[in-house]
Amino acid sequence: GDLALRDLIAKRVPLFEFAIKSSIKQFDLGNADGRVQALNAAAPLIGKIRDASLRPEYARSLAGWLGMEVEVVMAAVKKNTSTKSGKVDAAVTGEQWRPDPSEPRLILEREVLKVRLQMPALIRNWLELEKNAFSHPAYIKLREFIDTQEDLMAVNLEATESDELKSFITELMVEPIRTDGEISDRYVSSITARLNEVALARSIAEVKSSLQRLNPLESESEYSQMFSRLVEMEAKRRALRELALGESLT
Repeated sequence: GDLALRDLIAKRVPLFEFAIKSSIKQFDLGNADGRVQALNAAAPLIGKIRDASLRPEYARSLAGWLGMEVEVVMAAVKKNTSTKSGKVDAAVTGEQWRPDPSEPRLILEREVLKVRLQMPALIRNWLELEKNAFSHPAYIKLREFIDTQEDLMAVNLEATESDELKSFITELMVEPIRTDGEISDRYVSSITARLNEVALARSIAEVKSSLQRLNPLESESEYSQMFSRLVEMEAKRRALRELALGESLT
């Protein structure tokens, strides 16, 4: 409104920064859904900035405001950047959708999915994976597709909704699994436990963030419940870490 605009002028806040912060203010940044919604609202604003050199700077700032990985925000901005050619835009989108096989932060997610596709009999605890076990959009989509399959021992490629997903599944089905030793029950238990531990760490960070925003005197009951949940999650994470140490990913 007018008051916000006067504050903008008085504080000499850059117009782009003001617009981006205004767009994310309406969302609850204390949970994953709210942060994703805020990202989807703000990324197009950055993508429309004519000066291409400014986009990475605002993308990094947005990542900080949302508490998200810079790479995730950069990909969202790039996806929403206008291009002169629709064909070029489609090609870029496809390239963004497919994760980098050598991305260190995502290797564990990729390995678990490869085991699930290549040796499903060894990953008996698939349904016990944390809801947020996968963080890259392509891996999330693949997990959702696998969960729709009636046959736990096979994946029906013809049921995929796009050639892009079908090609991605085929790629993971033939890509060698990263291990110097035997692909054993112990190895699979180790990497799935580690994946769950990493996912649980993200959830713990969210709960801690929510706790910091609560006043224990004004919201005693809610604070106590959330703190108890945090203690349980920390205990579960320690147990997963011990299980993961059985055999590390190489």
